Amino acid sequence: MAGDLRFHITNKQYKESDILFWISGLICAIKYLHSQRIVHRDIKPENILLDQEGHVHLTDFNVASEISSKRLTSLSGTAAYFAPEVFKGCGYDEDVDWWCLGITFYECIYKKRPWSECNDMSELKQEIIQKSILYPPSTMSLNCTLALKNFLEKDPKRRLGHGLSFGWNKIVSHPFFKEIDWYSMDTKRSLPTYRPEKTSEDLTRDIKLLPETNWIQRRRTSQPDRRMSQDLKLIQDHYRSFDYTVFDDYEGFLNKTLMTVGPPPGWVKPAFPDADNGSILPVQRIFLEKSMFEDHNKIHSWPIDPYR
Repeated sequence: MAGDLRFHITNKQYKESDILFWISGLICAIKYLHSQRIVHRDIKPENILLDQEGHVHLTDFNVASEISSKRLTSLSGTAAYFAPEVFKGCGYDEDVDWWCLGITFYECIYKKRPWSECNDMSELKQEIIQKSILYPPSTMSLNCTLALKNFLEKDPKRRLGHGLSFGWNKIVSHPFFKEIDWYSMDTKRSLPTYRPEKTSEDLTRDIKLLPETNWIQRRRTSQPDRRMSQDLKLIQDHYRSFDYTVFDDYEGFLNKTLMTVGPPPGWVKPAFPDADNGSILPVQRIFLEKSMFEDHNKIHSWPIDPYR
C-alpha cells in the first residue's frame, strides 16, 4: 500500500478528477457493504488506503455493525464524523456512511473538516446538529460542490445515497458522476488519475504529519509517580539480573521410572562444601542425657485415660 488518504491530502492539493476517482471508488465499497447488510460507521481518511496504482481501499471494520430492522443507537466511530442523527439519539441506519463519506469528501477539497475546534463533545454535538456547513470558494466545479452538499444533507432521508436501490440510482444519475464507468470502477479496471509516488511509501510518512512546533520542548502534562520511582530504585538496588536461558542446559529426568536426573548445569552452586562429591548433608546430631527425661516426667503429671 502507498499510505492512507490522510497522508496524501495533507501533503498536496489534488485535482477534481483525482477526488472524483477516490469518491467513486468509495461509493462502490459502501454500496457493496450495504448490499451485505453491513454499515461501516467509521469512514474517514485514516481508514482509506491507496495502493500503488492509486485505487482506494476501505479498511478498519472495528465498529462495523449488521444492518437490521432495529435502528442503531450507540456512539460508535469517530465523533467528528458522526452524522446529526447519531447525536440526536433517535436511532440511525446505514445512511451515516454517506455522511462520513461527505466529511471525507470535504477534507479532500478543503484540507479540513467543516467544524471549528471544539473543547468538548457537547460543543461538537451542537455544531454538527445546528451549524450550517460553509463551502468556501474553491477550484472545484459546481457539480462537485453540489455532490458534496448532497452527501452532507442533515436529513438522512434527503441525503445522497439514502435507500439501497433508490439511493444508488440517485448517485448514478448525479451530474458529478455522469462520466463514471461504474462496472470498471467496481472491478478496479478504471485507470486512476493519480498514482502515488514511490517516495510516499517510506516509513517516515507518519512523522511528517507531526506538527512543526517544537513539541519536544513542551512541558509534561503529568508528573511521574514518585512512589513508582521508589519501587523501581528498590528493585535496581536489591535484585540482580537473572539469565533464564541457563535452564536450557539442564537435562531433567533421564529415567522417569527410577527418577534419576542428569548432572546439574554449571550454574548450580553446591548446597554445602563437598556436596558435589556425594557427601550426605551434614546434620548436627543432638544427644540428650537420660536424666533429662526423668526430670521431665517428675515435673509433668500425665493424665490417665479412665477408659483404658
